[in-house]
Amino acid sequence: MVFKASDYWFKMIFEIMIKDGDLRLLGDYFIIGLGGGFTTLHKYLESPVDVTGSGRIAKAFTGTYRGVKLSAIAIAGGGIYAEWILGLAYKKKAKAVVGVGWCGGLADFIEVGDIVIPVAAVRDEDTTKHYVCDSYPAVADFTLANTLYETLKELSANTGIRVHEGLLITTSSTLTENPEWGHEWASWRVLGVDCETSVVYTLATLAGIPAVNVLVVSDHVVKRKAAEETQLEEKMIKAYDLALKASYETLAKLSV
Repeated sequence: MVFKASDYWFKMIFEIMIKDGDLRLLGDYFIIGLGGGFTTLHKYLESPVDVTGSGRIAKAFTGTYRGVKLSAIAIAGGGIYAEWILGLAYKKKAKAVVGVGWCGGLADFIEVGDIVIPVAAVRDEDTTKHYVCDSYPAVADFTLANTLYETLKELSANTGIRVHEGLLITTSSTLTENPEWGHEWASWRVLGVDCETSVVYTLATLAGIPAVNVLVVSDHVVKRKAAEETQLEEKMIKAYDLALKASYETLAKLSV
């Protein structure tokens, strides 16, 4: 058993995220907004139904996309909320999960507004240490990641949005990030940093659920740049929409 909490605790968590905690309201495929997407994540759903629970840390809709029933669930950022959503996916027996979120850039060739698909993540967070030993890898589902990458390359053609695949580091502390720290990880060919990917990948692997994340670069730790400073906010919004569209398309392809 992956998750060992008592049933009453699962019930409390599920009621926060989903109306009455009723898993029957959810589709078999999940698109997860990692720390965002509360108003936009469900935009591509056909006939979306709001199935949000009692809490304010989640927003959930269920509908269809190209005939596939799926749920778009936006959650607050961080390892604990990523753990909760994977617990939800596990109990629902979800067939696949795609996370859509944000990351900070580390590598010098990464720019704000780029898209990153992490194929694996360094586990520099605390949540997964409660599940596995420190040497356990956090890895995306390769078939899902490849499908997402190829889909994104098609959708991003002639848009000026660059798509990267590579390593990420997931941390549970953001205010300790600094250019020197970022430069060191970049020297080891790590592209960026976030707060959820290694949690999603580790728990999804343990639960037997194919999972991959796609992240838009919202700032750069080493270059000390943010979207507002570089006037790239419009590009970043466009990149997020591309990533979201590709996520829907990927799950539709997977279901065939």
